[in-house]
Amino acid sequence: MTQRHSRENLRGEGSFEGAVYEIFDRNGKKQDTLTTDKKGEAVSKLLPYGIYTIREVKAPFGYTAAIDQSVQLQEVEIVVVSEEKPQKGIIRLQKADKEAEQEKKSPYASLKGAEYTVSSKEGTVFQTLVTDDEGKAESKPLLTGKYQVKETKAPEGYNIDPTIYQVELLPGEETAEIFYQSVSSKEEIIRGDFEIMKLAENENEDEDTLQGLAGAEFTVYEKTSGKEVIKLVTDERGFATTVSKEYPRGRLIFGTYVVKETKTPEGYRPVRPFEITIKEEKVVLRGIYKEDKLITSPITVVKVDQETGKQIQAAGVEFRLLDSRKKTN
Repeated sequence: MTQRHSRENLRGEGSFEGAVYEIFDRNGKKQDTLTTDKKGEAVSKLLPYGIYTIREVKAPFGYTAAIDQSVQLQEVEIVVVSEEKPQKGIIRLQKADKEAEQEKKSPYASLKGAEYTVSSKEGTVFQTLVTDDEGKAESKPLLTGKYQVKETKAPEGYNIDPTIYQVELLPGEETAEIFYQSVSSKEEIIRGDFEIMKLAENENEDEDTLQGLAGAEFTVYEKTSGKEVIKLVTDERGFATTVSKEYPRGRLIFGTYVVKETKTPEGYRPVRPFEITIKEEKVVLRGIYKEDKLITSPITVVKVDQETGKQIQAAGVEFRLLDSRKKTN
C-alpha cells in the first residue's frame, strides 16, 4: 500500500508515517493490520486471492482518514494507493479593549477595522485579516504549520498591539478536516491629559504681573453621555491638571469632552465651556486664561515621549471654545 498526497500539502507539517490500515475479507473478518513508514508505505502479509476491503482506522498526523477501498487480489502483488486529504486550520482572532473591565469603553472608539497579517516566520504573508464590529476575524483554511499574527493597523481610538502572536496550527487529537486555533489580542485605548491655568490681575497695583486664582473648579464631562468624568480645582498658582501617577498614560481616554467651570472665585468671571478632543497617545493639552479670556495662542499641545519621558510638540488634538448656546467659536 502506498499513500499519496496533494501537491499543496508539501508546505504543511503533516506526516505519512504512522497511518494504520486494516484489511478485511469479503466476510468482514480482519486479515491483517498495516502501519505505514516514513514514505507512507506498508506491505501486507501473504493473502489468498479474493476481494478485500482496506480501511484506514488511524490517519497520520495532519491528515484525515481516507475512505474505504475494495480491491480484488488476483496477482502475486498489487499496489493500492490511498489518497490522503490534509487537515487545515483556521485562525480565529478576537480583539478586546484591555481596559473594558475597569471602566466604560469610549463611545468614539471601535474595534472594527483593525488589520492583522498572517505570515510565516520567514515573512511570507498569506492573508490580511480585518476585524468586524465585534473585533472578530477569521483566516482562510491554512495548512498545518507555524504562523505569526501581527497587527499592522489599529482601529479608531486604539494603539497598535505590539505583540507578534506565534500560532501553531496543529490538529492535536482533532480528526476533522478543519480545526480552529484562537488568538486574543487586547488593545490599549488612546489616553491623554489636559492642564489649565486661571490667572487674574495682581491685586497689588505696583505689580505688573498676573496672579494665579486658587479655588476655581472645573468639571470634565463626556460629551456624548454628559457623564461627569473628573473634577479639578486650581491651586494657589491657578493651576489644575488631570495628570496623575495613577494614570501614567493619561487620565482621559480617546474621545471628546466638555469642560465647564462649575465654581468661580468670588468677584471673577468664569471661563466659558470648552471642548477637548483626545486623538493621540499621551498628549497633554494646556490652556492659560486671564479670568475668562484665553491668553495663549494657539493652545499649547504637548506629547510625552514614551521612552525619554520628555515633552514634544504634537498635532491632532483639538481645543475649542463654546459660546453660551454651546456653539463652537
